[in-house]
Amino acid sequence: MSNILDLVQSQLSGEVLEQLANQIGGGTAETQTAIASAVPAMLQAMTKNGTSQDGATSFAGALEKDHDGSILTDLMGFVTSGNDTNGGSGILSHLFGQKKPNIENVISETSGLNNAATSNLMTQLAPIVMGFLGQQKKQGGLDVGGIASLVMTQLSGAKQNQKGGNSALDMITGLLDKEGDGVADDLMDIGKGLLGNLFGGKK
Repeated sequence: MSNILDLVQSQLSGEVLEQLANQIGGGTAETQTAIASAVPAMLQAMTKNGTSQDGATSFAGALEKDHDGSILTDLMGFVTSGNDTNGGSGILSHLFGQKKPNIENVISETSGLNNAATSNLMTQLAPIVMGFLGQQKKQGGLDVGGIASLVMTQLSGAKQNQKGGNSALDMITGLLDKEGDGVADDLMDIGKGLLGNLFGGKK
């Protein structure tokens, strides 16, 4: 199975990366660093948003209807447009809620991007991450449980790819932890909730 972080970093490279960095108002090195934290942060948030089966079903429906992976066929065109035509802002609001500014601040501090650039970057990345998951759902014929497993597997792989650790991810884990006392309780919810209420009210 393809690794989402590897795919995003490989496709958002060269001229595409330069265009993206120019679009958001940052440097290429800082943008790459931010991507390495932002993608697993989104995956992590997907595993921590509630516990209902209905929410997981709604998430699966959102992938099938709005995020079939077609965005991945022309990332340069998507990046060049610079428009939030794929609902990136809405995706981020569902993922992070009121914690969104705090998450963006962590990524800004550890990457060197300013807050506006980080916010713009994440708005661009969110539909790409959803598109990847939608593509995997379609290709694998995944049901709700299969999608939950996919997200957890991708999160694990993304974290393992962080050589020497990632201080941004550590801080984001703390911000996303419901009780603020570690991730054990949230990891239990992952097993119970199958992605939970993520996008629960969208469709």
